Amino acid sequence: MGNKILNSYYLYYTSVLKDRNLSEDQLILEMKKRFIDITMIGIRDWGRTTRFQSINIRKDDRVEYIIPLQSPKEMLEYHMTLGERFLKQKWVFPPFITMGTIYRIISENEVEDVDILYKSIYETKYFASQLTSTYRKIKLFSNYLYLIEEAIDCFLLGKNAGAITLLLTIIEGIARDFCESHSLPYNKQGSTSAFETAVRYRKENWRDNFLLFEYQNNLKQIIPDDYMVDEILVKVDEAMDMFVSFEKYGLDYLYKSGSDFTLNRHSILHGFNRDYYISINFFRLFSCLEMLAVVVSNNFMAKDIDDYNETLRILNKFQLLEAIASIDS
Repeated sequence: MGNKILNSYYLYYTSVLKDRNLSEDQLILEMKKRFIDITMIGIRDWGRTTRFQSINIRKDDRVEYIIPLQSPKEMLEYHMTLGERFLKQKWVFPPFITMGTIYRIISENEVEDVDILYKSIYETKYFASQLTSTYRKIKLFSNYLYLIEEAIDCFLLGKNAGAITLLLTIIEGIARDFCESHSLPYNKQGSTSAFETAVRYRKENWRDNFLLFEYQNNLKQIIPDDYMVDEILVKVDEAMDMFVSFEKYGLDYLYKSGSDFTLNRHSILHGFNRDYYISINFFRLFSCLEMLAVVVSNNFMAKDIDDYNETLRILNKFQLLEAIASIDS
């Protein structure tokens, strides 16, 4: 019933009012004249990062209808998101890092190549702090902490092949554990399904319970079906942008069978990819582990370090391994 009501509002706006260049007051007046049941209506901004003007109609104390003033086509033509830009270059942007930091690093180096970004963020101090804070505080990560540390050890020693193959198994294991703990169906005989299922689950959870929820007034927001597509929702929310980019990355590159992409689980573990062991592929894969940390914890913020002595111990070890690698090279 709710969707039928919204659809009647939406159809009247798009077919009768949208192209009449009405002022906000005129638009509200016309909606009230057509629908005498409307009592609370206003023109406000909708979206969490990019804000688009919309008609907001209060149904009751729990539900609010949202009709963006821009059409789906107009919103799709809006500038590319960071996730879309990165994915076009077969990258995904790093979780736990603010957009401001990402844009600053890219602008300071005056390059489009995001290799610089990954190398600037994923340093030994970052690895050490994530191991002893964020990862340690996520229950499903606890059984993998030693393996994650060993994968980083291999990478810092320049053993990229070992680091990447170990990290692939860690990501798959955590994704499967998450799906099992949430009773999410996935193809247990295959390798693709668990990672994508986990990311998609959190994406949909975020969309329904955060993006489409107005906390100040405790209102569930309902938008027309034309806007309930990933390609539009990434335009209004950076979290959706992140979830969608990782989901597509898994589908189109990391786990796609038959892909010739240099970082591909199928070709690496089946032994016919001999070009994957480059350092940048470790960074790409590490960002997928970071994404799983977001998915599992449902938290976009890195945790604080509790044990500074342990962090310092690991950091010193990592820096020593880097030094050894530089001597060997």
